This record gives sequence, C-alpha cells and structure tokens, in this order.
Amino acid sequence: VTAASDVLIRDTTVRGNGGDGVQVAAGASVTISRLRSERNVLAGVSLSNGAQVSVRDSTLAENGQHGVFASGATGVSTKVTLENSTLSGNAGSGLVLEAVSASTKVEGFATRTTMARNVNFGSYVSSGGGGTASLAASDNLVTANGIGMRADGSLSTLTVSVNTIAGNTSFGL
Repeated sequence: VTAASDVLIRDTTVRGNGGDGVQVAAGASVTISRLRSERNVLAGVSLSNGAQVSVRDSTLAENGQHGVFASGATGVSTKVTLENSTLSGNAGSGLVLEAVSASTKVEGFATRTTMARNVNFGSYVSSGGGGTASLAASDNLVTANGIGMRADGSLSTLTVSVNTIAGNTSFGL
C-alpha cells in the first residue's frame, strides 16, 4: 500500500510471500484488524517513509525477519500502533522501530500485545541513524525471546509500564 489514505485490511491471511506480508509506505494510512501474517520471507508488516499503521487483534508469526518493522526517511514521521496482537516465533524480532537517518521520527505504541519466542528481541528501538525512535509499551507480555526489550542510540526512548517481561534467554530490559 503506497501513498493511500484510509485503507482498511480486515479478516485477512497473508502467508508464504517472497517479501513482506503487508508493506505500507509513502505516507499511507492503514488500519489492520484481525490479520494473520505468517511465514513470509521478510516482515509480517513493514512500514516506512511516513506511513501511519494501526494493527489490532492480529497475529504476526513465524516470519523470516520481524513481526513488525518500521523505519523512516529523512524529514518524515512513521508511526505504528499495536493493540491486542501477537508477534511470535519470528526469525528476527517481534517489533523493530528504526530511525535510519537524521530528521527521521519513528514512533510505536504497544498495548495488550504478546511478543514471544522471537529469536532476537521482543521489541527493539534504534536511533542509530541519527533520527529519533520511541516506543511506549503498556500491559504487554514479553517472554521467551532472545532479549525482552531494548533501546539503542542516544535519541531512542523506551517507556515501559505495567508489562510482564519474563523468561527471555538473555536479559529482560
């Protein structure tokens, strides 16, 4: 989905695709409800370059990279909101928010979401490219990942409240 507004994806399964299960870019605004995105070569849902995506009541599992991958381009803001969803068994991480260049803003919000059995991180926030990246996480279960939750880079913010972070292979936070 590129440069479109008010797109709704509901009661849909995307499985076994050679790239991302759902790719959203170039300022598109998408609401996703009851999606099952699994066993795709890349991410279950990928968003970039000013995309605004809301994911509710969905399962993003066993993808070749991440459950959700969000990044941005210089001068734009990319935002993802997760609610009551499951990101599990992905070969990378459950949720990745990555500001890859200066003047980039990537925001994430996760509520009542399970991030479990992901190889790397339950969630990972990085501002390594000089932009800002933030995640506000509340009332989530983060378990059995390589690392529970992590923020890297001086312009990364991770706000954690009322979460259960337990049983990860390495550290929780």
